[in-house]
Amino acid sequence: MHAVTGGQLGEALEYVADGHTLLARDRNTLRTVEAALSHLGADTLDTAASTRAPYSIGELARHLGLNPATLRTWERAGVLTPTM
Repeated sequence: MHAVTGGQLGEALEYVADGHTLLARDRNTLRTVEAALSHLGADTLDTAASTRAPYSIGELARHLGLNPATLRTWERAGVLTPTM
């Protein structure tokens, strides 16, 4: 708003564009998470939970084809929430 009220329309539009870029990236990340988690399927998760301890972060990452650091980043961002 400072840029708009200060007559710096170009700068204000850059801020808006940057915000849209971040939102698009976040939407893509959420779609990636949904797709990765859908590969597990409810049956897989139910079977795993009933027969052994839940996946470790490393096991889940390997199963999804992701880096454990990615899952931890998603956890910090609130995208994933461990049950234990």
